[in-house]
Amino acid sequence: MIYSYRITKYYLASENGHLSSDDSDWTSFHDVGIKTSLQDYMQIENAYVEIISNLCRYLEISFLIIDQLEVYDKNEIFDYANQDKLDIHKIDHIIRMVLREKLWCKLKSKQCEFHFGYDYYMYCVSNTDLTHFIETTSTILNIQKFISPYLD
Repeated sequence: MIYSYRITKYYLASENGHLSSDDSDWTSFHDVGIKTSLQDYMQIENAYVEIISNLCRYLEISFLIIDQLEVYDKNEIFDYANQDKLDIHKIDHIIRMVLREKLWCKLKSKQCEFHFGYDYYMYCVSNTDLTHFIETTSTILNIQKFISPYLD
């Protein structure tokens, strides 16, 4: 895949151009009730779910495949396995579980892949240039060309 993008809630750039949060910003679901309210957190989480769903529709993707699944919360039972095919209309739960640090995986199709990083950095790599999508999509998230550090 030749196009790669970073999708994040951050807009603050350092002197060298790296996006980051300041010390008062939340970077984990575990910050809910400490650095952010559940309502504010959900606004961002919903934006991540929405951008993935919208990208799948834009690229005419009907399902995503779970890859490199890692389960962190051993107390919760997940009905997911590597290579499971998830209909794009049913992907919101796994996205939320990744964002809430209960599990980790890549979500893949022939047209694109979604990689999840630390602190709400997400990456989309694609066979398609997404410039038109980025320019015409309304989102509170920041989307920039950036090479995913999670490429195989």
